[in-house]
Amino acid sequence: MGLPMEVLVKRYRRNFANDRKFNNVRECAEHFANYLESDVPYDQRNESENVERIIFVAVQSIFRRMQNAFFSRMIQVGKLLPSKANGIYQEVVGEEIDRLTSIEGAECFTSRQLSRIDRRYSAIVDKCIETGFPGPRVTGGTQDAIRRLVRLALHRAELSKFRTGIVVAGFREDEICPTLCSFEMDGIVHGKLKRSKLDVVDIDRGGPGADIRAFAQREMVERFLQGVDPAYDQYVQNRLEDAMKDFASIIFQGQGLSEGEAQSKVDDLAPTISRMKEDFSQRSDEHKEGEFKHNVLNMVQFMPNQELAMLAESLVDLTSLKRRMSAERETVGGEVDVAIISKSEGFVWIKRKHYFPQELNPRFFRRHYKAERRGA
Repeated sequence: MGLPMEVLVKRYRRNFANDRKFNNVRECAEHFANYLESDVPYDQRNESENVERIIFVAVQSIFRRMQNAFFSRMIQVGKLLPSKANGIYQEVVGEEIDRLTSIEGAECFTSRQLSRIDRRYSAIVDKCIETGFPGPRVTGGTQDAIRRLVRLALHRAELSKFRTGIVVAGFREDEICPTLCSFEMDGIVHGKLKRSKLDVVDIDRGGPGADIRAFAQREMVERFLQGVDPAYDQYVQNRLEDAMKDFASIIFQGQGLSEGEAQSKVDDLAPTISRMKEDFSQRSDEHKEGEFKHNVLNMVQFMPNQELAMLAESLVDLTSLKRRMSAERETVGGEVDVAIISKSEGFVWIKRKHYFPQELNPRFFRRHYKAERRGA
C-alpha cells in the first residue's frame, strides 16, 4: 500500500522487541500481521487506491482472456460476426466465475461483510470496467457478469499480482528445531488485511527433518528440487489431455461417425479424460517427490551451516542468471544477502551488502551496535 516493508519491520521491532515475548514463531507471525492491519496508519484514500489496483488488474486480466477467446474462435471458424462476441465473452466470464466460486472466501471477511464490500466499492468497480474495456462496448448482461466476477475477486482467498509476501523464521526459547511461517497479503480491503492462510514448516523429529522453500520467483528452485521445470511439467499434462481427446476422436471416426458426432462423443468423455489427467498428475508428483525432492532433503538435513548458506546463495544466483538470460523481467539480480539462523548463534550475517560505503559511515555502525546492545 505504498510503504516500504523494511521501514515497517524496523518500526515493529522498535515497538515490540524489548517488551513482547511469543510462545512460538506462529504467534509472532500472526502478531505481525495484526500489527500491519491495526497499527500502521492509513486513510480512506489509501484503501480506495489499493482496492482500485486490485480490481483494475482483475478487469484487465479477464479482458485479455475474452479477447483471446474471441480471436481464437474466429481463427477456428474463419469468420465471426461481432454480434457473437458477447456470447463468447459471457462464456469466458462464466468459467472464471465458476473457478473463483470454487475457492474459499478470504478468512478476514465475515458473511455479513461481503454485501457491504459490494456496496462500498461499486463505484470503483464501474470505473475500472469502463476504463478497462477499450474498443466495442459489451452488453449490460456481460457487464453484470464482470461485476460479479470482480466482487468474487475481492471476496475470495486468491490474491492479486500486487500481493506482498512475509516470511518469519526462527526458534522459540525452548525449541531445539526451527519453524518457518509465511503468508501473502493484498493490503487493506474493507478495513481488513486481506491475506492468505499461514503456511507453516515445523522441523521436528516426528515430522520433516529439512525443507527448502522458495518465495517470489520459484521456478529454478523447483526445477532443482523436482528434476523438471514446473512450466514444462504443466505443458506435458495439458498435451496429454489433448492427445487423449485426439485419440478418442480418431477411434470414433474410425467407427464411421462424422467429425461432429465424434466430437460430441469426445465431449461426453471429457470428465473421464479429466480424471485420467488428474491421476497422471498425482502419480507424477509422487514420483518427483520420492525420486528427486526426497533425496535432496535427505542431503540438506545433515549439511553444516556453511554449506547450507552456500546452497541457498547458489539457488538465488541460479534464478538471477536464468532471469538475466531470458526475455522475462529481471526481478532477481545483484549481490545476494545471506544469513543463517541457528539455535546456538542466533541470527548471523554470512554476506551482507550496504547501499553506502561502510568505511565512510563509521557513525552508522557505532549507532547500530549501541542499538543492538540496548535490545539485548
